[in-house]
Amino acid sequence: MKTKVIAIVGPTASGKTVLAIKLATKFSGEIVSADSRAIYRGLDIGTAKPTPAERKLVPHHLLDIVNVGERFTVADFKKLADKAIQNITRRGKVPFLVGGTGLYIDAVLQNFQFPPEADPELRYHLDQESHERLLEILQTIDAETFNIIDRGNPRRVLRAVEVALSTGESFQRFRQKSPVLYQSLVLGVQLSRKKLYERIDHRFEEWVDQGLLDEVRWVLNETSAEWVASLGLHYKWVAAYLTGAVSKQDTFTKSKSALHAFARRQLTWFKRNKNIHWVESDQEAERLVKKFL
Repeated sequence: MKTKVIAIVGPTASGKTVLAIKLATKFSGEIVSADSRAIYRGLDIGTAKPTPAERKLVPHHLLDIVNVGERFTVADFKKLADKAIQNITRRGKVPFLVGGTGLYIDAVLQNFQFPPEADPELRYHLDQESHERLLEILQTIDAETFNIIDRGNPRRVLRAVEVALSTGESFQRFRQKSPVLYQSLVLGVQLSRKKLYERIDHRFEEWVDQGLLDEVRWVLNETSAEWVASLGLHYKWVAAYLTGAVSKQDTFTKSKSALHAFARRQLTWFKRNKNIHWVESDQEAERLVKKFL
């Protein structure tokens, strides 16, 4: 029998972490984080990482595994996630794959195979292009990926262009026909758009109160303005404020708008998966997990 994996997905601020901890506690599980920004040490506030108290309740994996400024790919994530899932099941626990990075979730559950690293010369030339120009190129040569990728993430956009140019294949389609490794149940946390935006805005304001500006200032000192901007979303705009490029009010407005747009892109990605069970209550989620296990 294939290993059973429960995935909990949804847009930012939808309540995935709270639901995952509740389910993992009830069903003897451990959580494998699938968040492309929470992998970085020091990015704590702006990624809404589980608190130390929450991590004591349930073991968490793949948080704080890379230093800021270091390169980390979806292929790296899949390798580490597969290893974590194996270790969790070996101990007789249930693996919960939890996060809003759809590419990470799909890579594990669909057993993606990845293209080789691009030619260094191609990477050099692409690095000289602006983010806007790379988006134009991606839309022209790989419209499928352009329509669903996180277009606010410069690193991901660059990699998609790189793959399409070097292989002639769509970033989304480039995978070998590999059998899936896991039997999975995928739960999506469903909220109304109005409620989701309200939660995003409130959470951003909480981040600011908790020290988001100091966190971004630290990352700027450890890396560069370009690297912080590559994180996209609110990190990009807070960095712009700290370097004097925009006003504080514009930073707050643009950060919230960027997070709203990000949530819409996440929903677009997840809505393609017809196997996701969208749940509106903890009780509904518990019932589905119990039946699955």
